[in-house]
Amino acid sequence: MGDDRRELDRRTFIRLVGITAAGIPVLAACGPSSTTTTVGAGATTTAGGVTTTATTTAAAGPAKGGELVIVTGDGVGGTFASSASLGPHAVAHRQFLWGLYGQNNAYEVVPALAEGYERSDDGFVHTFRIREGLTFHDGSPLTAAEVAENLNMYFDPTHPLRDQAGIYLQVILFFGFPREGFVFEARAIDDLTVEVRSPEPRPDLRGPMASLYIYNPRVIEGNVDTYGTDPDLLAAVGSGAFQLTSFDPGKSAEFARVEGFFDEAYLDRLRLQLVPDAAARFLALQSGDAQAAYALSNPDWNQVVGDTERWRTHIGKLDTSVFLSLNLDLEPAWADERVRKAVAYATNREGYVEAFWGTGLAQPSGIVALAPGSDPRALPDVPPPPYDPEKAKELLAEAGYGDGLELTIADPTAFTNVPELKAMMEAMAADLAKVGIDLKINVVDPGSWIPATAENDCSVVPYGNQPGVEASTASLYFNRSPRQYQTPTTDRWRQMITEARTSLDADAAYSTLSQLLTEATDAMAGVPIAFAGVGIASAPQVRDLGVYLAGIASHHKAWIEA
Repeated sequence: MGDDRRELDRRTFIRLVGITAAGIPVLAACGPSSTTTTVGAGATTTAGGVTTTATTTAAAGPAKGGELVIVTGDGVGGTFASSASLGPHAVAHRQFLWGLYGQNNAYEVVPALAEGYERSDDGFVHTFRIREGLTFHDGSPLTAAEVAENLNMYFDPTHPLRDQAGIYLQVILFFGFPREGFVFEARAIDDLTVEVRSPEPRPDLRGPMASLYIYNPRVIEGNVDTYGTDPDLLAAVGSGAFQLTSFDPGKSAEFARVEGFFDEAYLDRLRLQLVPDAAARFLALQSGDAQAAYALSNPDWNQVVGDTERWRTHIGKLDTSVFLSLNLDLEPAWADERVRKAVAYATNREGYVEAFWGTGLAQPSGIVALAPGSDPRALPDVPPPPYDPEKAKELLAEAGYGDGLELTIADPTAFTNVPELKAMMEAMAADLAKVGIDLKINVVDPGSWIPATAENDCSVVPYGNQPGVEASTASLYFNRSPRQYQTPTTDRWRQMITEARTSLDADAAYSTLSQLLTEATDAMAGVPIAFAGVGIASAPQVRDLGVYLAGIASHHKAWIEA
């Protein structure tokens, strides 16, 4: 890209986004640093044969204060309604809405609004101890009664606090579709104790609770269909370390530190700004209009990595499985294993990783759904399918598609974990054309992506992984609801997911999941592309940005080095 084009992009970015005009000052001048940070000091990240090692210098320690602007491609959604709080845009929810449990940059499940948890021996009763003295952002008490009301709002489709903004994907994912005789129930035992009764044995509910945010129910009632976009209501609805102070749906969200919160944020203020174009995000970082940027393009990220005096990098695990999800409802050819394997052999995943992810942010993968953010016991050691166009042609001919096959794919231009998705789809289309497959690309906006997947033959999907919910993540693909679309699966795989989800023996559960993924890989039930991680570039003074759970992380631990 030439200098004239970059300057135009920068002017357009400043005019349309207006970060400087928003009244949030840029970072205060700080001392120089030549530090590159990953998950922790001395950590290493390996991808594509390249290993980067953190070489953190000594710092005085976290300091309170400062204001931070972060630009992101998909981190700010159109609503903060509870039904829309799972997906790449959930990073904005997580700043001011917390669950009973959470995660940290070491990929550990940690207490959040709850401080303790117990499970009955049979796995049917789960008891959470709520922290004492919690309040919502309007100052009203946050007790076990409010927590139970929130949980029942998620569990029960007929609950009066359920809004209509969309499906409760996080509940479907972690708890299953409610049906007669199969509903989780929560009740307050006393002011600080919540009991959750499960309709089936569950080994541990702490991981799933990280994605069930606790809202102020007194704010939601009477405003069920409007609270998700009303800044005044959202300022009172929150439960986390930051309070929402401004919201422009689908564009930006601003937050201020909640004074006296039990895990108080270091920053005074935080702004998340949606900037869809990766080049414009880098320009915002270079100009100082932003101090941190998610998901830079390959050349821009590599420029950042190569200049440790000017930039700092914050890199998570390769915790996202990026793969081609197949829709049998629209394309019956997917039912033929030979067609699925042909697409896998025609896909040059090694080339895509090298071209479309920056150093340390991806490696070719051999399985779908789960990724290294999961418990390693669930992950079989399966190599990526080889790139073999001639084998792909042979398989297509055997399956009766020697004269060609037409497919459609729907995706946005980028995900946080796949910053150059549109370019990668174009490369995939070129590769598939070599074996006789015509791939038509339908680019959609992030908010329309999930509905569009049901109307197209396939989609590149990023499944972010976290410990404690592996069976649920696998279920999202292999046991997908027919109300969305049918995927290549079997009754045996569905049963294996149930066994893994309900087993109280962790080793047995993870062994079952590993066997499932081995069988599904052999049948190529989806086409693996890469294990990818979140990379955030920042000014050198910015420390400890959240990078866990595919980038859907709280930034309350971020701080500015003086």
